[in-house]
Formats: sequence, C-alpha cells, structure tokens
Amino acid sequence: MNKFKYISGAGNSFYIGDELNINSDLEVIAYVADSIHEIDGVISLTIDNDNKNTLNMEYFNSDGSKAELCVNGVRCAAKYAYDNKYFSDTKILVNTPTGIVETEIEENDVVSSLIPYPKFPDNLTYHEILGYKGVIVDVGNPHFVIISQNIDDIKIEEIGRKFQDIELFNNGTNVEFCNII
Repeated sequence: MNKFKYISGAGNSFYIGDELNINSDLEVIAYVADSIHEIDGVISLTIDNDNKNTLNMEYFNSDGSKAELCVNGVRCAAKYAYDNKYFSDTKILVNTPTGIVETEIEENDVVSSLIPYPKFPDNLTYHEILGYKGVIVDVGNPHFVIISQNIDDIKIEEIGRKFQDIELFNNGTNVEFCNII
C-alpha cells in the first residue's frame, strides 16, 4: 500500500503511513524536515497479523525518538485506518507499546478513545524538580504534573524543554500544570 497522509487532532499534527519500515531516528527526522507542515510525530501502521481487527501503531516523536503512547496519535491513526478502509467497523483497536486502546469513529469525524486510568505510584510522593513541585503519573507514558497557583505566569515551552534533560525521566516526559481549586 504505502499510502501516507498528514493528519491533525486536538492540536497535534502527524505524518501517518502504512508500513513505513522506519529503522532509524534519521528517517523520522527526514520525514519531519521534508514536511510542508509542522508535525509533532511520525506514525507507522500495520494490521495485526494475529488479530485482523487490530491496528498496530509505532509512534516516533519529531526528534526521531520512539514514544510509548500518544493518545492524539492513536485517534488520528484510527481515523486514517478507517478512511483508508483497513476496517469497516467504526470501532477500531489500536495496539501501542503500552497496550490496546479502543477507539470509535463517531459522527462528524469525531474519534473517541477509551484509555486506561492514570497510574500513580503506591506511595504518592511530591517531587521538587527545577524549583517546581509535582507528581509523577503514568498514563501509558511518563507525565510530571506541576501544581502551581500562578499558571498564567508559567513559561510552558521553556520549562517543558528543561524537563527533557532530567535524569529521573531518562526517555523524556510530558509536563502538565494544574491549579488545585
């Protein structure tokens, strides 16, 4: 097949194709660099050999690194597969490195997903990192949730970038900010 498409969902844009056979981070970076659109990641899809109703998804960040899970990417992958007639059913299972995510193509091209509840460590501990207090949460991939009373004053991109070099998150992390009311 080897079709591909640029697709966007909830603020993230992806280059999606079937059987892209990505062997290195340089291949991903080439897809990103050659794109006429700004993209957040590259997604390679295959139909699962053992379960023909399941879509296998490999997700690569724009820097070439592999990611465990990107829910917006899962939703876009399901839409791509449905539009390209991989499956006729509107309910599509997407196999990710963190497990199966159930999706459904709804009216007006809305794609919903059923993801597992976040996993908190047994001993929920607040960590102070780079002067920010937060908790580590696993939602299929690592997240650091920062609690702040001054969310409007936070330089989100600058702080998020700094957290990618923290040894505690050796594969990077997503950073969120919240204000407990």
